[in-house]
Amino acid sequence: MELSQGAKAAACVLVLGLLVIDASQVSAVQRNKCALRVVDKTNQKAVCVCNATYCDNLVFKWPQNPGEAYLVESSRTGSRLDVSKLVNADWDWCGKVDNKLVVDLDREHQSILGFGGAFTDAGGINVMGLPEVLRNKLVETYYGEHGSQYNFGRVTISGIDCSTHPYSYDDLPKGEKDYNLTKWSLAPEDLKYKIPLIKQALEMVKTYNSSLKLFGSSWSPPAWMKDNESLVRGHLIDSDQIYESYAQYLVKFYNAYKSHGIEFWGGTLQNEPIAALSPGYNFNSLELRDADAVRLIRHLGPALAANGYTKDKFKLMVGDDNLGSINDQVRYIMSQKEVYPYVAGLAFHWYRNLEPNIYQKLTEIYDQIKDHIEFALMTEACIEPGREVPVDLGSWPRGERYANDIIEELLRQSGGWIEWNMALDEQGGPNWVRNFLDAAIVVSNNKTEFYKQPMYYALAHFSRFFRPGSVRVDVNMDVISPSEDNKELANKDVSAVAVHKKDTGHVVVNILNKSDEPKMLIVKTLDVGRAVRIQGKSINTVVIKL
Repeated sequence: MELSQGAKAAACVLVLGLLVIDASQVSAVQRNKCALRVVDKTNQKAVCVCNATYCDNLVFKWPQNPGEAYLVESSRTGSRLDVSKLVNADWDWCGKVDNKLVVDLDREHQSILGFGGAFTDAGGINVMGLPEVLRNKLVETYYGEHGSQYNFGRVTISGIDCSTHPYSYDDLPKGEKDYNLTKWSLAPEDLKYKIPLIKQALEMVKTYNSSLKLFGSSWSPPAWMKDNESLVRGHLIDSDQIYESYAQYLVKFYNAYKSHGIEFWGGTLQNEPIAALSPGYNFNSLELRDADAVRLIRHLGPALAANGYTKDKFKLMVGDDNLGSINDQVRYIMSQKEVYPYVAGLAFHWYRNLEPNIYQKLTEIYDQIKDHIEFALMTEACIEPGREVPVDLGSWPRGERYANDIIEELLRQSGGWIEWNMALDEQGGPNWVRNFLDAAIVVSNNKTEFYKQPMYYALAHFSRFFRPGSVRVDVNMDVISPSEDNKELANKDVSAVAVHKKDTGHVVVNILNKSDEPKMLIVKTLDVGRAVRIQGKSINTVVIKL
């Protein structure tokens, strides 16, 4: 007997309401759910608490049967990477459908490079300061098979603001020079914090046949190389000898880490060379004018190549500053043909992403230089100080901001997204200029537990399911609303991005709902629609086996 439309809708809602983890998701490894701690009930702020005996994880088995599909969701109300099975549904079954998402496998774009965080002094101090059992859990949370499965790590070259003091690898008394870098050496921070932590992460990713792409970024050369004789701001002295010394200084870093068994995938030319021009930039930095940047590449490129870091093995990136700020400089650099043998990618930061039309700046610069680069990559993001408190434990809006930024930048050719410090203390440090920040994981002051924030889960939705080598494909969204007046608002509420994991035959769609209201969606691949009900204020991953 043919069901009425009302009966179909009722059946659809009934089925959606009964979704649970099915038998195919049962694993020999136990799935630990979030140990939720409400920080602020009124504002729905909550963290997941990890201690020496318990930490949540995600044990997920990719669907193996054609047509099989799962929903993974996190929400303001407390869901954290919760898994349920989806059912097929005709287009007209689910009554009021808010959005229809159609994945177009024929419209391919960039390959996914990956996701990760930065190995900084502050992060290392917080992680390595934990008891061994808890430290291992934190590293597993990021790099383990049942954690975020990060495959990227940005490594800071000498001191930064997120250090306990300013330093370089070749500090000298004022007036002295060391052009041959005879006094160059790694710092205690490298040997005590960053190198052990990187080695642990490298071993961990091997256990599930993954890998870790590391790239370096320098904040400042030694003060004796600069015209203001300071680690803060200033330019390189106008001398080829100085430019060559700085190039060799950077190469020494990569070689020193290599001697510890750590290989680098790439590096950026200079951290925030434009932002450093700002008078308020009060920590380790180097101002690079357009011609200075090309001049540095003229020395650094051959120095890297001479040490085996050729373009096919080492990805040198330019930019590494905020969208909008970098456009003119990057455009100038890539207009100079002499850099082509060395420069592989565009790096950019997120700190202007609340400005109107900022994402258009990424489209503009990418389109202008795409014939001369291999990829674009977002290389630094965190909640920066300002009017807000540095650490806002359990903030859902901050997690939502992460997810929104990742989606917007993936839609504009970014190959991935790298968070800043992987762990900070409850103040947002340490930081020698008191430039306190927030992070996806915050370590308790007494070192007995750490807190996984909504930002952690927002990023995990991408790092776990948008795997390296996946190809972004179009996902077309039709907004179904009672009037045209509501369409613009509805489009702002729900955003989505999709990838095709060709090696295993999976499609993954990540969907962000910024509305307070739940949404009924139909997600369609290969003419098969699947009913998906998503919570208000939620981040959702739909995984489909083709």
